[in-house]
Amino acid sequence: MAAGALMDGLRLDRKHTETNPNTGLTGSRSLADVKTGDTVFVKVAETPTRDGKYVAHLVVKFEHPVYTAPVTNPATNTIVNNVEAYGGPEAQVRAPGDCIVNEMDRRVKSIATGETDTGRQWDDSNFACPDLYEQFHKFSTADTPTAIATALHTGTVTGVVRNTDRSNDAADRIRQALTTEEGRIAVRSYKDYRGRIWTGMAVVFDDYPYKAPTRATDIETGLKTELLTRSGASSWPSVDPCMESKAADWAKSIAESKAKNKDYYDDWKAASAPRIEEKPLLRTYGGMDETFASSGCADGHHAGYVIATKSNSVVSIADEIYKSPTFTQEGKYLYARGWGARRTVDDTLTSARPISVASFRDFRGDVWTYMIAVHDFDGEPGVTRLTPRQIQIAEESVVSEINAYRTTSGGLTPLTNSSCIREAVLGSIMFAGTFRVDGSFGFQDIEHRDPGNKTVTEVFKRCNVKSAAEIMTTSSGKYNNGSDQFARELAQRFVQNWKESGSHDPYLRGRDAKRIGLEVRNSDRAGYYVVTASVTD
Repeated sequence: MAAGALMDGLRLDRKHTETNPNTGLTGSRSLADVKTGDTVFVKVAETPTRDGKYVAHLVVKFEHPVYTAPVTNPATNTIVNNVEAYGGPEAQVRAPGDCIVNEMDRRVKSIATGETDTGRQWDDSNFACPDLYEQFHKFSTADTPTAIATALHTGTVTGVVRNTDRSNDAADRIRQALTTEEGRIAVRSYKDYRGRIWTGMAVVFDDYPYKAPTRATDIETGLKTELLTRSGASSWPSVDPCMESKAADWAKSIAESKAKNKDYYDDWKAASAPRIEEKPLLRTYGGMDETFASSGCADGHHAGYVIATKSNSVVSIADEIYKSPTFTQEGKYLYARGWGARRTVDDTLTSARPISVASFRDFRGDVWTYMIAVHDFDGEPGVTRLTPRQIQIAEESVVSEINAYRTTSGGLTPLTNSSCIREAVLGSIMFAGTFRVDGSFGFQDIEHRDPGNKTVTEVFKRCNVKSAAEIMTTSSGKYNNGSDQFARELAQRFVQNWKESGSHDPYLRGRDAKRIGLEVRNSDRAGYYVVTASVTD
């Protein structure tokens, strides 16, 4: 009688209990396992009886012990100690934290749970744990603590290197993690039911050790050469010393920041909003009149642009500047990715107007580049700037002119000049808009910040503003003689512009308006001045 036929007649639900010598856990097998097992050896002995029947004796030998869940490798601590020894005497072992340990434990236990080698795949995706700047993974199937530690320390780790000074070398990353305050290592090891050892290691970094930024002259030189080639200009034009210094200040300032998620617009003080709503590789600021008002380099410049980018590649920066125009789904033009940046660079270089480039490499290896380019020129520098005294007189005169207008427009209550609200309009580029107590705006180009780097909404809430209207205008003043009278006449022109505008005049004569905050400043365009005001309840 064949063994298979013999077993067909046996009860398959009868179970046998045994202990797995590798895991120490108890499991059970039945005759069903004998029939379905692909690594089973069966020996059958048949003995005939007097009545012509047979008594069968089955001897079953399984190649592997009974399946049980994996267990923690008892040598895990020894493995950890062996890995930490690679840090040498300077090692500063830090606890990896519950999230990292739990995630590593889950992954190693999962791969050790398989009953066969088929389909076991190591998960080296990033942990969803907070505040991790970089993370790398390594996996081993070695069977002794020494061999496992050696395997983890040899070769490369998987993960994305964000600092170009570093690599995926396992020994380098382990050593860095063990000798800096930012690094941590998590090791988990499991033994499966066959006795095989599965070990995983995660090397994570909260950040890189801070060091002062350095000038990235390689990016500056390479970018200038690349832009000259693409624009067709023969040589790099002379630089404006003020713009050269300011570009360096801005690039160095962002490179000095320790923020993990910093970007090149968060602390921006350009007077015009970025031309796109997204956050691509590159962003352009600028235009007529309000190009880079906070730079202090505005004299004589009719229009110009600031281009800000973060990239370690000269070609990628140039590619972004010279990209073809693209459109959003709503049909809005992506200004910085199209002719805005390209035209600015081309026109500036081919017309030999001043253009400045400054790049700084931060402690993470990221390079931050700022370009200031004059797109057009108007007037002579330094001949029409308002003095600080003239600015003060003009601001006081604007409030007086508005209050006089309110008195003659039905006896409206005079507005109180508020220094608190003034913080909301410093550097503003908004031409007209409204604010409500829920923090929403009726005009979307509010990008400016107050000196404390608070948003306009935060400033208004701090000043207990329930609603506000913000207005802006410019006025020519090419005949500024530096006198107090010129400042008063300039204020009259500002207010007259608003009175003659159907969209601005209602804000001046609002019956619920009680306070005003305003700023008068010199425009980037020679001979022009700007006033921005918020009229609030």
